[in-house]
Amino acid sequence: MNDQFKVATSVYFIYGCFRKIVISMLLVVCSNIMYSQTPERQAIIMLKTGNSIEQLASYTDIHIVKCLSKLYHIYLVEPKKNNDIDRFIVFLKQKPEVAIAQLNHKVYLRSTIPNDTFFNKQWYLQNSQVITMDIGATAVWDSTTGGITKAGDTIVIGMVEQGLEIHHPDLKANLFINHNEIPYDNIDNDSNGYIDDYRGYNTQLNNDSMPPSDHGTGVAGVMGATGDNKIGVTGINWNIKILPVSFPNSDEATVVEAYGYYAQMKKDYIQSQGKKGAFVVAVNSSFGIDNGNPKNYPLWCAMYDSLGQLGIISVAATANTPINTDVSYDMPTNCVSHFLVMVTNHNMWGDLDNAAAYGKRSIDIAAPGTDIYTTSSNATYALDKGTSFATPQVTGSIGLLYSAACIGTINWAKEDLASGALFFKSIILNGAKKESNFTNITQCGGRLYLPSAFFLLKTGFCAFDSFPMASIYGAQAQVCVGEQTQFICLRNKYVKSVKWFVQGVLAGIGDTLRWQQDTPGFYDIQLVVSNAWQSDTLVLNKYIRVLTPPQKPIIQVKQTYLTTVQGASMNWYDTTGILQGNGVNFTPTKAGRYYCIYTNPDQCISVADAVNFYGVGIPSLNIDAIVAIYPNPTNGDLYLANKSLENLQIEILDPIGCLLFEKKWSMPQYQTQCIALADLAEGLYFVRISDPHGNIWVQKVVKN
Repeated sequence: MNDQFKVATSVYFIYGCFRKIVISMLLVVCSNIMYSQTPERQAIIMLKTGNSIEQLASYTDIHIVKCLSKLYHIYLVEPKKNNDIDRFIVFLKQKPEVAIAQLNHKVYLRSTIPNDTFFNKQWYLQNSQVITMDIGATAVWDSTTGGITKAGDTIVIGMVEQGLEIHHPDLKANLFINHNEIPYDNIDNDSNGYIDDYRGYNTQLNNDSMPPSDHGTGVAGVMGATGDNKIGVTGINWNIKILPVSFPNSDEATVVEAYGYYAQMKKDYIQSQGKKGAFVVAVNSSFGIDNGNPKNYPLWCAMYDSLGQLGIISVAATANTPINTDVSYDMPTNCVSHFLVMVTNHNMWGDLDNAAAYGKRSIDIAAPGTDIYTTSSNATYALDKGTSFATPQVTGSIGLLYSAACIGTINWAKEDLASGALFFKSIILNGAKKESNFTNITQCGGRLYLPSAFFLLKTGFCAFDSFPMASIYGAQAQVCVGEQTQFICLRNKYVKSVKWFVQGVLAGIGDTLRWQQDTPGFYDIQLVVSNAWQSDTLVLNKYIRVLTPPQKPIIQVKQTYLTTVQGASMNWYDTTGILQGNGVNFTPTKAGRYYCIYTNPDQCISVADAVNFYGVGIPSLNIDAIVAIYPNPTNGDLYLANKSLENLQIEILDPIGCLLFEKKWSMPQYQTQCIALADLAEGLYFVRISDPHGNIWVQKVVKN
């Protein structure tokens, strides 16, 4: 109730609210009367105490449309003649009987619908079909349509593409401009390491040139086509800044370079407190490599963690092939990073597209990607399909969440960049709408749904500072049998209760969950945090995979080389830990003690027991020229006479190379050493002799 209404109401009661009203007349006036004008041609008035609407109507040019409140004497009226409504209201205000006069304003439903020409074709934003599988965008646009955070940061979304049409009428207003750079002067004006990156960056031409691309133009339109501008389509964000990086070469090097650009821009923004760089919150990657094994792309995968540490979530498209990526390789689907969201594609009916990959552990969420009407080249619009167009649904939604989050959330996310990024990722995944169709298709078991995500974000409740915010951080998403790791709850100060559950069973209380599990398989991890009053609770989900261990390799000693029984990928090391060679068979360059490490396809390691090898390393000088060993065979004492100019060391070893005595005998030059072997069992032994230069000689000795 506004102040003017309150004052007028008080006046009404003060001046005799108990006076009798002519009930019979009021009943007539307040009967149902048809509206004769549109709301924009009508006025609402409240009379002062002691006055009747009939008395006012008897000498003025008004038509009584309806009694709106008997209690407060409020009426809907309109001029009998086609008078100007504004003048009519001024006229009413001048009448002594009238306390308040105002225009009858049009009221609009709070399901914000943009006026874009082709919005009715964008089923994924609001579906009018019986089966509604849209992301519920219209339900949250009342709260925000994107643009800036509550802290005043201009929200930026990155996209790595071959290019896009920068002059498209539905995109040009929402493309990022680096105002610290002067275009086309061939100078790095903002000292960020990139020349002329005024509208983005081209990794091939080293400037901001953006070649036109239907694919990139379509992806950009899903995330941020300008909304409510009476043309074309609308993006998930009506207002947003899209920062493109063009990688015309389409190779891994340019992917890494593109991600590095976003990292630099975000770092510059942080260090300059918003004066330089860009507030990048998410990067879209609608590309990949079919059958790509992540172990062959370590730098590519590592970039996701690097971006995450700067508060950037990466969102990527899985394969457009109906494969299970839990058992088949795909890049970047199988990259292991807490800061990566993998997206597959569902259609209007809520079914996984028949050309989309799936994976309960490797793919995070499903989003609309079939029959997506969006921007296209040459200022046109077209239908697109594929995981490439499901992915920007999620990327754009992350940007929209940042614009809706209250200032406390934003400040926390800016202070603790990694935690903030993980928090917004968890909001997207935990806000997914669970559907039976996706139970074994995605990790979250559902599809992108903004109303649920906004509910978790507590949009509109910024005054409730007690809301607990948290994210899960784990150094590893998969471990080998026997390895230890831990999950950490990164939280704000309002989290008072922290509980961990593994497979639905309480496993720990406190900020850290220590993990060691020796049984291979997948394990669901759940974090439940609450505030001190238990009035607000946030539930976050994660999983960890314990990998099958490799077989322990067995080393066999041959005369001239070492070999292994198990394993195919071997690295051989000496006792100092220096790599000596690789492969199943290994020929040492000198005698000594060696061990091998086998790494299986899951990157789990097994170490073989070390063995001694004597088959090589014999110097060109014959042992007989170095030392005399007698008698051989012997049944008691063994004598060794030093013939060299060096002090020698003597060791006695058994047939498998183990040292028999916890000592070495020193044999000075031209001296003889006697070693008692009477207590040894009959059989074959080795005498190992070494000089100060690392030369080694081995001689067989028989004990009778």
